Amino acid sequence: MLFGTQADLLARLKSSFKDGDSRPLALLSGSGLSQPAVPNVNTMILLLRKGLDVEEQREFDEVLLQHSIPADKYQAAFQFLSFRRPPQFRDRVIRLATLSAFNAGDAPLDATALVHAGEFEAHPDKWKLPDGMASLGRIWAGLPPSLRGPILTTNFDPLTEIAIRRAGGNATTQVHSDDSSFLTNMRVQVGSTVVHLHGYWRESATLNTQEQLSQERPALSASLRVVLQQHTLLVVAYGGWSDVITKQILNIVREQSSDDLDVLWCMFESGDALESAFDKSPTLAALRTAPGNVQFYAGIDANSFFPELERSLAGSLSYSSSSRSIQQSGNLVGWTSIEQDYLEGHNANATAESALSFFDGRLPGWRDAINDLVPVRDVTNTVKNSIIGSIDRRESTFTSLIGPSGEGKSTAALQVAVALTAVPSTRVLFHGSDYFGSDKEILELPQDHSYVLVVDEAHRFVERLRSLTQAIHESGRKKIHILAISRDTDWQSAGGANFLWSRYLPSHQYRMNGVSRLDAVAIVQAWEAIGARALGALQSYATSDQRVDALIRAANDTQSGADGSLLGALLTTRYGSGLKSHVEELMTRARAWGVPTTGSEQLTRQDALVFIALPQANGVNEMTFKVLARALQVSEPELHANVLAPLGQEAAISYESGRVLIRHRLIAKAICEIAEENGYDLTNAIRRVVSAAAQTLDGGVYQKDMGRLAYLSGNLPTHPQFQLVAAQAAVDAVPHQISYRTSLSAALRKENRSVEASESNESSMKLFFRGGGLTAARPFFTEWGVVEGTLGRWARNAVFVGLSLQDNQAFEPITIDKSTFAISCFLRALKKGFVATNDARLIQGMAAGVVLAQDVVSPQGLVWVREAEALVENTGTTFPELGDSADLQRALQQACNFAKAEVELPLPNSLPLMDFRFQGLIDLVQRRSVR
Repeated sequence: MLFGTQADLLARLKSSFKDGDSRPLALLSGSGLSQPAVPNVNTMILLLRKGLDVEEQREFDEVLLQHSIPADKYQAAFQFLSFRRPPQFRDRVIRLATLSAFNAGDAPLDATALVHAGEFEAHPDKWKLPDGMASLGRIWAGLPPSLRGPILTTNFDPLTEIAIRRAGGNATTQVHSDDSSFLTNMRVQVGSTVVHLHGYWRESATLNTQEQLSQERPALSASLRVVLQQHTLLVVAYGGWSDVITKQILNIVREQSSDDLDVLWCMFESGDALESAFDKSPTLAALRTAPGNVQFYAGIDANSFFPELERSLAGSLSYSSSSRSIQQSGNLVGWTSIEQDYLEGHNANATAESALSFFDGRLPGWRDAINDLVPVRDVTNTVKNSIIGSIDRRESTFTSLIGPSGEGKSTAALQVAVALTAVPSTRVLFHGSDYFGSDKEILELPQDHSYVLVVDEAHRFVERLRSLTQAIHESGRKKIHILAISRDTDWQSAGGANFLWSRYLPSHQYRMNGVSRLDAVAIVQAWEAIGARALGALQSYATSDQRVDALIRAANDTQSGADGSLLGALLTTRYGSGLKSHVEELMTRARAWGVPTTGSEQLTRQDALVFIALPQANGVNEMTFKVLARALQVSEPELHANVLAPLGQEAAISYESGRVLIRHRLIAKAICEIAEENGYDLTNAIRRVVSAAAQTLDGGVYQKDMGRLAYLSGNLPTHPQFQLVAAQAAVDAVPHQISYRTSLSAALRKENRSVEASESNESSMKLFFRGGGLTAARPFFTEWGVVEGTLGRWARNAVFVGLSLQDNQAFEPITIDKSTFAISCFLRALKKGFVATNDARLIQGMAAGVVLAQDVVSPQGLVWVREAEALVENTGTTFPELGDSADLQRALQQACNFAKAEVELPLPNSLPLMDFRFQGLIDLVQRRSVR
């Protein structure tokens, strides 16, 4: 096998950076990059051994003798330790080993020093950096954002971040010791992101044993796949352990999708040692057979290579006027420090084109927050000024910014953050990861600065924010300001709206909902500055005031509970009748991108758009990640990597908290209309969505509104032709679920196929006493009764509806909501029976039913109540008193028993016992009457 040299590698990288179409560079590093500042594998083993008693040391040595490869020895050592000591012992050893790279002067670096671990990172100049690491920091600080990808590392130490900060760069630490994706965290960043794949030396668990390193982590694997697809991956000082990273590379090779790969794998060894390394490592041996886009380079020593690379790339490295100044303030794991240098990296993307895509509904980022062509909302200035006043008063505060999706909350928060970076002695830290960190870490931030902690999707962290707010209050800590951003409904459901934040900190809540005239003026002025492409249909207005008026009218017209008025106004005023053309362009681009499904059917991102849009266009406003992933036949991590992230950048969707929606219902409706016009198979889309929702629910997973997706047959006002398709899909997906059979019966009935509906209901009785039949009995029998009524079978109608209203402890509890329709249907059946038989028992049952229905029946059923009431009065029958339970019970029971004797067709033998006692219903109505 041929190997490249260091000269080959330098030439390759230098030529790549000169090529404007080259991929950005990502780095994968291992323990060799931190040595000798941090102990190597052999030294770590010795440290572990010292923590054991004499007898255990002998056993420890015997275990390690079974392994010859240092990496295997390391994993075996930690496995031995995991059996003999608690996790805290392991973590303490790792932290103490990491601290050996810190120059504490005369202070002892023992276990007592560990409580100050976070504070030590605030002093980048006091850490010992190997030559290679120091050069890497300068390279990553100086690379243009377009050429700089994430740094992935299996190391626990902070030296990579320290090196970047010492070079004046901005580094965000992301920790992934569990299974989580880091793609979302990188969405708004251009600074250096360092992803610790196996944990971090503080505030985190650490993965060391073979079992831990080889565990399945699908979300992380999907993120790694995207990195591999979009970046050139430089692997340096990494031993090629059998972990999640090498597994993913091997998977791509095995899946014959290796065209996506561009991997430059550096080996420290050369000559015979190199061959020996490949012979001993199954991972390297497998990669050795990979095609030419996995290239190996031999004899690469990080401490000589990176300094050479830095000199080679000198002409490509660019530093801002304020860079190379060491940042001495504290940093939080999982948070991005927003500073002027960091924001300067976005200047190149803060263009008119970028502003236009923002106005189209693209998810906002820092480039929009610094773009002069993106207007600053009135609430932005209000929040900014409020926090500045609190900073001047040296207090700690809590501020929440909530509102519907599409109102501009995230944009406002980013703009507030940008403005606050200019406030002296103030640091802005932005949270966009799954890792929140500890209260202790935040409380121990250096007190020479004020800190503004910006938390997007704050509803995910309500409990953490409560704890932090209380901790700040109890500790008396000053100069910490929390800005929490959330969709209002999520904030409410997570408990954020009900917590008394002001009990612990001075608090303010701002709600974005609607477009003020001041906002409208700012928006129109921004469009006028860009010109015709931004104004769109507003060019037809002669003056700015007329354009502002049009924008405000559009905001009022497009405002709804689920959709923010701002985005709807932007779309309707700029595009007008051309909105469909704009959406069609989006769908055309989406159609060109396939989704790597596990099924045989070829799907694209356009399918994803339709799957999301079709329910939303009909008022079912949220699709869940789990349902969409199942409908597309992809894993949730693959969904994030290959569908959600790219469609979010296409100004099509927003996604958070396990749910995804089209950015506005106007877009959702346009997607459905275009799909129909282009002959798209909406029937198949309906089946996929409903089946996925039904199967997900059947698997025990529940999220708000997921049920409405499974029962989509009853929620298709704009597409009634698909009601039967949706109902049948749910039954096919989960045939034992009686409630889906109820929906199927209703859909068949509405299609004038009541005979089939009746047969379907009768055949469903064999499933009734399993699959949740008893807990879905009342609507099932009500629906069956209505079906029988449409077939002219009044007696069966009355019996089935009476069964749905009667006492039965095995049924779900009776409620007013579940009774209103049934009572009106019962009255109609009895009326038809009385007309046919003139039997007094039926008219007496009607009189009792009218009494119960007076304040209960919905407006739709009220007409049947009035008809029954008139008939009772015409016969001279006396209405029973509502308080006379016995009289009501007797009349209803006699009517039902008479109907049972008169049924037109035999009743199924498997029906529940019919004793027609209605005390539960009577009690319910009586209690309601008292109120």
